[in-house]
Amino acid sequence: MLKWLDKLGSKPDHPMHSVAAAKALLADLPEDPGKALEEVASWLTTLTGTEDFRLADRVDIVKLLDETGQPFERRLVHLYLKSGTLKEYERMRAWQVALEFWERLNDAYRLCLTEFGQDRKAARRLADAMPLLIARCLRALANVTRVLRLRYLPVGGEMWQALFEVYRLSETAGCDNQRLSAYTNDALPTTPRQELLTALMLDAASPESILLHQVDLTARAAARFADSFLLRPTLETGCNWYFDLAKPNRPLPVSANVSVQNTMRFFGAGIAIAKIDDVIKRMTANPDEQIKLLGEDYSSEDKLLVLKRLMLFWSEHPPRRASERSKAMAEIDVARGFKHAARLVLHVESSGMAEIVHGTMDVKLKENLGLELAADQEQALTERWLEQDTSTWGLGVEIPRGSESWARVGVLCGLKGDAQRWWVGIVRRLYRDSKNRAHAGIEILAKKPVSVWLRSAGQSGAPAENWAVSTESYDFLNAILLNDSAMATQRNELLLARGVFHIGNIYEVMVGDTPHYLKFAELLGEGEDFNHVRFTWDKGKPEVVLPHSKS
Repeated sequence: MLKWLDKLGSKPDHPMHSVAAAKALLADLPEDPGKALEEVASWLTTLTGTEDFRLADRVDIVKLLDETGQPFERRLVHLYLKSGTLKEYERMRAWQVALEFWERLNDAYRLCLTEFGQDRKAARRLADAMPLLIARCLRALANVTRVLRLRYLPVGGEMWQALFEVYRLSETAGCDNQRLSAYTNDALPTTPRQELLTALMLDAASPESILLHQVDLTARAAARFADSFLLRPTLETGCNWYFDLAKPNRPLPVSANVSVQNTMRFFGAGIAIAKIDDVIKRMTANPDEQIKLLGEDYSSEDKLLVLKRLMLFWSEHPPRRASERSKAMAEIDVARGFKHAARLVLHVESSGMAEIVHGTMDVKLKENLGLELAADQEQALTERWLEQDTSTWGLGVEIPRGSESWARVGVLCGLKGDAQRWWVGIVRRLYRDSKNRAHAGIEILAKKPVSVWLRSAGQSGAPAENWAVSTESYDFLNAILLNDSAMATQRNELLLARGVFHIGNIYEVMVGDTPHYLKFAELLGEGEDFNHVRFTWDKGKPEVVLPHSKS
């Protein structure tokens, strides 16, 4: 009894023993967002490790540190994503500090929730704070998953278990769907259920297959439309994924062989699809209107691309891998970017070297081009990567450490095994394993690509040796025709250097003695140095086929 009386009114052994003391210490944070956030994370660490705090004081100080740190975290992530001035180690340090902040904040909120269960008297006094603490803890955990995705790191079982355990607290307390204002500057109210759904729907969007700034935008979209998502204890229409509260596993797509358990929860996009569609229509109809949705630090074009993608990936039938991968351990040659790929694939440098054959899928060579091809390929830079698995139109590879800085989602690659000609593909997915090794999933765009020159229709003729150096802007373009591709029977596709695509432009293909023309019909996609274009044949529809030559 006397020992308990001695503690009554005493302060914990910590500089932030009260909210007032914490405010005083936080008033002197550095202006640099990295240093400031690092200091906030350090305070959270020591606060969590110090005993004898009154529960009310600990809760208030954690909330203060949370609200103080978040503006610095936003600035730091912005630098990580958009700054071209930071060195790579500085970017990695910014990422590490952001991750550490959310991890320490989660630790602090979970300690508060644990102490709620231990100090029932204090918990009764603070009962109204319980839903808020759960919501904030779930948001901290969701932000851990977001920041992990900003380096294509997997969200492990321990993190899913933490999310499910904290959410289960809300179901037990009956506050999982209780609306509240998590932060004073939040535009919309939230619930613990919505905070969990934010993390779940980011995962459902396959963030490993998009660019880093698109990961950030997708996380914002998941938070913005969370009130429209579905989360049900039973399998219902519109619930396309599920998870098990009793198992620390990543959510999975619903399939016919799912054995429903009472610990399972089912979720999906719900009416968010219709709301996103409305936003897309509004942005398309009024392209000059400044849409504040998802923040003002991204362009309307960036937002449209992400929202259109979410319409697909959150739909009733999201994309799935078309064929299974088989194991394959072999080295392949890899070349980065459009310029090097165009040098390495089979290419036609003059109209007399080949001809377009109607009714087939080949460009017929008129002479042996081995010497010309070998000479040009010597100028292209290649690397050796390890192929780990393969399918009809895909490869799984391990990325060497030295290539990690450029091997990003959306990068075009030339690809060549020991017994094949040069292919072209795009990095579609990135992830890291438990040993921090980088891996990529590469979509094969074409197995028989051919590089040709296009001449703008209507321009006067010019010697073949001047095609690449024409003084007329865009008179001559180098293109890679994507024949023998997964889409070859449905549409005609080619690749161009980025920035030269203009819909409706007509070009003569500089192959053969008979002129053939094509028209740019649609921009299918783009990367850092290329445009992916659908085209139609103009004045008839000759079929262009790639050469049957040796690799």
